[in-house]
Amino acid sequence: MQDELNQDIRDIRTVHVVLQGRHDQFRDIVHRYTDPIFSLAYRMTGSPEDAEEAVQEIFSRAFERLSSFDTERRFFPWLYTIALNHLRSKARSGSSGGAPPALSLDDTLERHVSSPASAGPEHLALRREAERSVLEALGKLRPEHREVFILRHMEGLGGREIAEMLDIPENTVKTYAHRARRQLRELILSGDEVKNEID
Repeated sequence: MQDELNQDIRDIRTVHVVLQGRHDQFRDIVHRYTDPIFSLAYRMTGSPEDAEEAVQEIFSRAFERLSSFDTERRFFPWLYTIALNHLRSKARSGSSGGAPPALSLDDTLERHVSSPASAGPEHLALRREAERSVLEALGKLRPEHREVFILRHMEGLGGREIAEMLDIPENTVKTYAHRARRQLRELILSGDEVKNEID
């Protein structure tokens, strides 16, 4: 919690400095948040090339809109909202090539399909097959449910943050997350390796 608070304070200070004319300091924000923004872009576009392009466009938009940022609020949700809106726009326009999202499992999900490090090829093959089943199922969810699932279970964001980013009530976030989990369970094959994937 303290680390998050310190990060928020650092963000606000950087924003103030940039708005005072030291535009080169925006590189601190870029450096700080490139990894999470790329992760989100890659999961939503399914292409590293498209994700890299999207990251550049997202930071460019954030810089252009920096003067509209309310410094009484947290910076990260504001930046994430810009990223989400941009990625949604790209998806609607088909500029991402229409590829299914190449989502990777977070630690919570991966524990259910992981094998020990010493596992043999057979176990590893089963794990990869289980992961593919989950990823394929994620691609079939309604966009609003998939977004909430990605943000909550893959990006590790809290319900309040997601509600702020998506401009929906926190209870709706919980509802979407619950529906996404239920739909994933229905979509995933019922084999022993994956049937409890989302439990």
